[in-house]
Amino acid sequence: MIENIKVLLLGGTGAIGENLGEVLNKKGYMVYVTSRKYRKNAENVHYIQGNAKDTAFLKKLLNEYAFCTLWRSQMRFRAVALRSITAARF
Repeated sequence: MIENIKVLLLGGTGAIGENLGEVLNKKGYMVYVTSRKYRKNAENVHYIQGNAKDTAFLKKLLNEYAFCTLWRSQMRFRAVALRSITAARF
């Protein structure tokens, strides 16, 4: 079921990431977004403060949560879907 699928958006507070998060949220996904600044959680969108470029932060994050999909949004949009991702793969 979609509502049980956790999606992590790395650096998802820009124009692309915010729109993608909104679309995924409307489809029923549980959306988690990394942000360097504190942001208040919204319905089914959870913000995690930290730098997506910090490997130690990512390892800790991936050990704490069981994400089904990981997205990295940038000016040049790239999406990577990972199954059963673990910090050991870094």
